Amino acid sequence: HLSPEDYEATLDRRGAMMAAGIVVVHHQPKKLRTEPAHVLSDLRVNHAHASRRPRPSVWAGPST
Repeated sequence: HLSPEDYEATLDRRGAMMAAGIVVVHHQPKKLRTEPAHVLSDLRVNHAHASRRPRPSVWAGPST
């Protein structure tokens, strides 16, 4: 995020997705290199969490 506005927009998108029932997972790219086992564990835990709930009624489309 190169500006505070970009970071705020990211937080707003994350909040909207979470409010819609989407499980949102964030990791910095650096963590993929430095802590891959932690990232994989977190993804597995969150996938298991999401699979125990009904899928939210959402779809992805082009951003505006």
